Amino acid sequence: MKKNDETIKELQTQIKELKKLAKPLQEWLIKYYNPMCTIIIQDNWVKVVADKLFAPSDN
Repeated sequence: MKKNDETIKELQTQIKELKKLAKPLQEWLIKYYNPMCTIIIQDNWVKVVADKLFAPSDN
């Protein structure tokens, strides 16, 4: 098996694992907050951020 194939398989495995880990947080966010909120996760903290205003640029 080529190294590139191994890298692709590893990335696919990581994506699957991340989706599995994120699902409970997505459900929690829906239950307690609104679509304008985001969860930010770092190695030593978790934060819920609420957007007040958003406007895309015209560029």
